[in-house]
Amino acid sequence: MPLNHNYSYRSTWGDRRGWGGRRIHEGTDLFANYNVPIQSASNGIVETIGWNPYGGWRVGIRDLDNIYHYYAHLNGFEKGIEKGSIIKAGQIIGYCGSSGYGKPGTQGKFPPHLHYGMYRDNGTTEWSFDPFPSLKQWERAARKANR
Repeated sequence: MPLNHNYSYRSTWGDRRGWGGRRIHEGTDLFANYNVPIQSASNGIVETIGWNPYGGWRVGIRDLDNIYHYYAHLNGFEKGIEKGSIIKAGQIIGYCGSSGYGKPGTQGKFPPHLHYGMYRDNGTTEWSFDPFPSLKQWERAARKANR
């Protein structure tokens, strides 16, 4: 999220989740107001876009290191973003919302936020890992660049 917007987050990777069955949280939630722009964390290609019952309106971007970046609970997508789009780090891909936890179009079952997840893939298995350290590193770098 752009630094000039009010947002907050903490490490929530591995926390329990209950909707749709017992599972762990595979990401970090960044809380912000509706329609705060969501920027891509990496260069890559849009691999997935659309509705997911858990994540609502979501975008999945695969980067050059084969890491899948998952952006969920969006309120909408940036115009022109579609499957196969080439994305640059920092490019706006969508807007913060509260979509998900139900059939297409379900909104408002929780406060607006971005669920951000990162997944590695070795060609056989894909697994999530904690994105919090990367988020903090990117945030520090962005603040330093703005000085």
